[in-house]
Amino acid sequence: MEFIKEENDDDTCHQCGKSFTSKRNLKEHMRIHTGEKPFTCPQCGKSFRQKECFMIHIRVHTGEKPFALNIHLRVHNIEKPFKCPECEKSFGRKDHFNRHMRIHSGENPFSCPHCEKYFLTKTHLESHIRIHTGEKPFTCDQCGKSYKWSNSLRIHKLFHSGEKPFKCDQCDKRFVLEKDLKAHMKTHTKEKPYLCSVCGKSFAWLIRFKDHLKIHAGVKEYLCKDCGKAVTAATQLKVHRRIHTGEKPYKCSHCEKSFKQSGALKDHERIHTGEKPFQCLPCGRRFTHSKTDHMGIHSERPYSCLQCGKSYTQKINLQNHLLIHNGEKPFTCSQCDRSFTRKGDLKKHISVHFGERPFTCQQCGNNFRHQGNLTSHMKIHTGERSQRNYSDKKLAQVCNYKKPVLYHAGDMPFRCEPCGQRFILSSHLKRHQKWHSH
Repeated sequence: MEFIKEENDDDTCHQCGKSFTSKRNLKEHMRIHTGEKPFTCPQCGKSFRQKECFMIHIRVHTGEKPFALNIHLRVHNIEKPFKCPECEKSFGRKDHFNRHMRIHSGENPFSCPHCEKYFLTKTHLESHIRIHTGEKPFTCDQCGKSYKWSNSLRIHKLFHSGEKPFKCDQCDKRFVLEKDLKAHMKTHTKEKPYLCSVCGKSFAWLIRFKDHLKIHAGVKEYLCKDCGKAVTAATQLKVHRRIHTGEKPYKCSHCEKSFKQSGALKDHERIHTGEKPFQCLPCGRRFTHSKTDHMGIHSERPYSCLQCGKSYTQKINLQNHLLIHNGEKPFTCSQCDRSFTRKGDLKKHISVHFGERPFTCQQCGNNFRHQGNLTSHMKIHTGERSQRNYSDKKLAQVCNYKKPVLYHAGDMPFRCEPCGQRFILSSHLKRHQKWHSH
């Protein structure tokens, strides 16, 4: 005769809904929710929810090990008597089996006292709590740097040892971390799985993709504490800060020049190596830099001005051009009240007042007031502008040009009498005075 036990509300946990075969099991389970630990060790004061756990703990003090050998022998015998009925995975120890079963039951009995998160094991909870407390118990014995997690310390120590276990099978480059190798492999496969639905640009790495999306959203969450400039990514802020600190961590192995950005160093080193890796597909011409305006020669210009016939490769350039015909000049200089059609033109103009030369050639160190002047100058290095127009002496003067001391000192000796504005060079003053005559 088969007896079927009817489900009884008295054997069900009213907090999580879990049911038990006996009131004793329910009572033990309820201690998870209440936090009650009635079994206390008289030797060290540690408390336990279950009597079985308490009895096992006592053996730590007495030195008794009745079961440890049998459990250990399973390692050698590969014996795994505890088999999961859900996924057929096997375990050598019952506590490992019980912990595994929580994955199937969904039970996360360990709750964080600081937030509402629950965890499968006590170890996971303790690791999580360090986020709230800021505790960093794992310290490097070589440099003293501390970490929240043991795995972070293990990875950190690899940098001290110089060990790079992960090797690229295509270029023999080695890496400390496997994830860095996987990221590097995309340079060989040219894989760019992250596609921007707004502009169609694709990215090889998720973090770059997320930073790019912030541009469309207008999010600039990283603020420079020195000048207040806001940027979209932490890496951009790090590079920007070097303007204030003067740090140039990337040093040329061929000469004494150093640079703020790694890309600038790579571009510069091609002067020494003579490498020209960037090729124009239509005409086959090669260049040291990827960013040249050479492609404008081959590019189609579909956006044409109906008033003067001038054409452009991009729609935004045509829109900026139309402001010239409209006569609209919304951007006004605070120094001399001169107005401009574009914000970029105003920025260029302001540098005249303050003697700024913010655009620097990364190859020879020459500084320019305007981006266009730098672009024109770069053609000397890329080979787009023939050097036959320059004698060796003249070319050396162009690439070794140094700013007058006046720019460094901030001295502006030439003063306009009508308005009081001052200038670095007399030619600038003469050009300015023409505005008063109109």
